[in-house]
Amino acid sequence: MARSEFENNNVAKESLTKVKMLDRLSPQDRVALADAVTLNRFPAGQLIIKKGAVGDIFYMILEGVVTMTDIDGDISTCDASAESDTAYFGELALMKNAPRACNVTAKTDCKCLALNRADFLKMLGPLEDIMNANFCFGVFKNLKIFEGVPQAVIKNAAAKCVIEDFEPGKDIITQGDSGDKFYVISDGECAILKDESQVSGLDAGKHFGEQALMGDPVRNATVRATSRVRCFTLDKATFEEVKASGTQFDRMLDDESKSRNSKEEKFKESLKMRDDIQLEQFVKNGKDTENVLAVLGTGTFGRVKLCYLPKSKETFALKVMQKAQVVEYRQQQNVMHEKNTMVTARHPFILKLVCTFQDKNCLYMLMELCLGGELFSLLHGIHAYGPSGGDGLSPSHTSFYTACTLDGLAYLHSRKICYRDLKPENLLIDDVGYIKIVDFGFAKVIEAKSYTLCGTPEYLAPEIVLAKGHNKGVDYWALGVLIYEMRHTFSPYAQGVDDVNNHVAICKNIVKNQLKFPSGCSSTPCAKLIQGLLTTQPHMRLGCMANGANDIKNHEFFKGKFVFQLFELLKILYFSFFLLTSLFFSFFFLLLLIGLSWNKLLMKEIDAPWIPKLKSKKDTTMFDEIPEDENVREYRNDDPSGWEKDF
Repeated sequence: MARSEFENNNVAKESLTKVKMLDRLSPQDRVALADAVTLNRFPAGQLIIKKGAVGDIFYMILEGVVTMTDIDGDISTCDASAESDTAYFGELALMKNAPRACNVTAKTDCKCLALNRADFLKMLGPLEDIMNANFCFGVFKNLKIFEGVPQAVIKNAAAKCVIEDFEPGKDIITQGDSGDKFYVISDGECAILKDESQVSGLDAGKHFGEQALMGDPVRNATVRATSRVRCFTLDKATFEEVKASGTQFDRMLDDESKSRNSKEEKFKESLKMRDDIQLEQFVKNGKDTENVLAVLGTGTFGRVKLCYLPKSKETFALKVMQKAQVVEYRQQQNVMHEKNTMVTARHPFILKLVCTFQDKNCLYMLMELCLGGELFSLLHGIHAYGPSGGDGLSPSHTSFYTACTLDGLAYLHSRKICYRDLKPENLLIDDVGYIKIVDFGFAKVIEAKSYTLCGTPEYLAPEIVLAKGHNKGVDYWALGVLIYEMRHTFSPYAQGVDDVNNHVAICKNIVKNQLKFPSGCSSTPCAKLIQGLLTTQPHMRLGCMANGANDIKNHEFFKGKFVFQLFELLKILYFSFFLLTSLFFSFFFLLLLIGLSWNKLLMKEIDAPWIPKLKSKKDTTMFDEIPEDENVREYRNDDPSGWEKDF
């Protein structure tokens, strides 16, 4: 090898410019590095890099061709030249003294520029710090509130930013606390909560915390990590420097603040109960008015009817329960549980209770209308509509409906409410294709354990069958059964049972828990999630451990484990010789978009996989035709306890 100082500074600068890993270096940085490179000549056949050797030199090819062999044990080879997309190799050496990843041999006579890691550190500092600052700069300069701020100021702020990581469930900022930091989310998702109720969400590229640095030092909301979150943070002094140099900073911040507040208010308003609707609009003297259009469903002691208000052009579902029948079937407690649960449970994936009424003979619950029908009908292809056709739902459709259901259940659990009746018949689809959990007759606040036997046999958890006492874990077990049924159209514990009404046989299968999957389906991400949910021991069941529902939300079935594996691989390849590094940053942002965004799901900003084709707000196509029945039994105060007085 011949080595000499390289005097053509312009050629060196041009070669450095081609290295995408260094493309955010300033011109001054490139000049400094160009002065430090040396020229190396390698005759054909000479080994330049030996695999496994500790490397501290990075090479840029000026002339000739090099061959790379023994790449992670692969027998294939790879050539690189000055004309290649990556006309350099050994860049990992600029990061650390890591073992070389392959052999590199001069295929022809070669000229290479060499940059020593020690020289790089002396002039610019650790490359990883530069990378982080450069990435931070790229994020900061795209923030709307930083529009009009000189890039030099943004770059200076990026150099001062601190990277902070937060685990799921961690409060990054807390409502009522004083604030001294500005945050920009680099990766992950957060929930915005006010008075412990979620009002919005944030994901990668969004910022928060600026209001506390703008005059009001008290945080007006809590921001909680709902996944693993990485943030770029600026202290107050640095934030003030950026703000002072912005020509329209205050206006942009005010616009963003108004937009965010408007979105939050709209979200909260959509969950409120109404006090402007009267029973007489639907029932007069015990008879339905012309505003009651059809019967949507019927049960043991109640009916659900489609109602319409001509003035506001609103449609609702009116659940009518006869008091005499409620008492006859001893359902007083369940009816009150359902009403009380729906009053307090205000969530986009839980059927909204609009208001309640009662008269002498009946109880009435006016609810939002879901004209897409039951998930059960969608799943089993009833009426030949929907994506299933009776053959089960695809993994992507299953993950969407599972995510809606899970988010609703997690909300209930956060209020110590156990649902206890999860099944496809209790999941309705609204007009935009999203799930609504309905029928809260078995819902109950459980502080420790309950020993009540309730639910649908095919969905019962082992601890209910064995009367060992249960809590929220039974909902996650039922979720596992639901996912299985969505994918395969039948319950995992009804297999081999000739009569679906043979509840004893089904319960025996549940206790044995010999879970079987159709051929070719046992090792998929969906199957792994099901196995994690259908774990006999409740304390080992997904959703029941320290991270709660986040263990399910972070499962590969939703986010795609391959995405994180691929990203980790890209980070490694990025510092190796054969990655097209120019694609790295754009592909990184693409990866952030892959998988499910729980915040976008909550705000219904994701397109549902199936949207019911409705002709109008009164279209009952997705429901069976049920005849009217005006026979209402007189309630003779058969239970004088006053059980219904607070309905």
